[in-house]
Amino acid sequence: MITIDIFLALAIFLSVALGIVFFAWIFYNYFNEKTKTGVMGSVHQCPYCTHVFVNYKEQGACVCPQCRSYIT
Repeated sequence: MITIDIFLALAIFLSVALGIVFFAWIFYNYFNEKTKTGVMGSVHQCPYCTHVFVNYKEQGACVCPQCRSYIT
């Protein structure tokens, strides 16, 4: 008969639980179509107020939404 102490049982239980969470995370990210498609934008940081924002319009210059300064 195989004897199992409390530490081995706890290690097996935590390994199985961690494996289930890992495979659920992989399954969710593999079959989630919302994160694969979408509107692409570029991330800008205003040099005046250091506000970080996403510019969805691909133009030459954009306007900071916080301080309303033009950024090239």
